[in-house]
Order: sequence, then structure tokens, then C-alpha cells
Amino acid sequence: MKRTLLLKSVLSILLLGMGVNAWSAETPYKTLTFSASTNGDQIGSYTKTWTATVDGFTWSLANFNNNNNNWNYVKCGRKDNASVATITTNSPIDEA
Repeated sequence: MKRTLLLKSVLSILLLGMGVNAWSAETPYKTLTFSASTNGDQIGSYTKTWTATVDGFTWSLANFNNNNNNWNYVKCGRKDNASVATITTNSPIDEA
């Protein structure tokens, strides 16, 4: 009987903690999306650096391909050579 009560108490606390954690999730401050209107350049290779701008906020993408703006996503990773793809912010972040 004591074990059952202890187990129920522990499960209740865990479920309560999970619920509080789900409600306290923050919304993203800036979101990078890809399209012909946000991509700065038409890129058909995995070896160039280009920019994307959304709502006045600019990112640099190195070694990502957007298939000459025909994709609403990007891909990275070369098949014939090792490379490192990065996304960095060009605009200063004005909020903590």
C-alpha cells in the first residue's frame, strides 16, 4: 500500500513538472525561413557563402545550397569533399 502511494505521488509530481515545463516554453525571437523572397542569392553549389534576410534580420549561410531559389529549404553536405556548413547572424541581436 505504501509503495503504491509513493509511486502515485512520484508520478503526479513528474506529470505536474512536465506540464509546467510545456507551458513555459519560449517563443522564438527570430525565425529564419527560406524562399526566393528571403534568399539573398541563387546558389546552386555547396561551396559558397550567401545571405538570407527575414524582417530586416540577416543571416550568412556558408556551404548551403538553395537550388537557385527553387527550394523553400536548404541543404548542406558535399558528397565529394568534407566541408563545414555554418549559419551566423549578420544583424546585431537587440534583445536578450
